[in-house]
Parts: sequence; structure tokens; C-alpha cells
Amino acid sequence: MEIIALVHPRSKKEKVESLGNNHFKVYVTAPPTDGKANQAVLVILAKYLNIKKSQIALVRGEKSKRKVFEVQP
Repeated sequence: MEIIALVHPRSKKEKVESLGNNHFKVYVTAPPTDGKANQAVLVILAKYLNIKKSQIALVRGEKSKRKVFEVQP
């Protein structure tokens, strides 16, 4: 299953907002440097979806605010 996330780094609070149809807005406190925001998004999405971190992987958008993740069952 693919998940599309619009990421907002350096937010005051970490949260996930569902936009429907596997689209999410993800707010993380981590800065967008050295992949810190990407790792934070992985952690918060895994927690939100109640899955292990190893079941979700970044597929596209490593340096973009719009990221595509693949979720394995």
C-alpha cells in the first residue's frame, strides 16, 4: 500500500492529519537536514498506523515535502 505524506518539518508539535485516500499531512519537530525529518516521519507514521518501523519505507521524495511511502503488511 502506498501512502502519500505532505511533510511540515520544524513544527511546534508532532502530529498526523488524515486527508483521506492514504494521503496525510505530517508535522514533525525535526529539521529537514541529514534525513532527520525523514526518520521522524517514519517513526510518527508507524506509530499512527500501529505498525512496526520496519514495515514502512520511503520510496520517493527524499528531498521533497511530498513523500511517498510503501507499507508492507
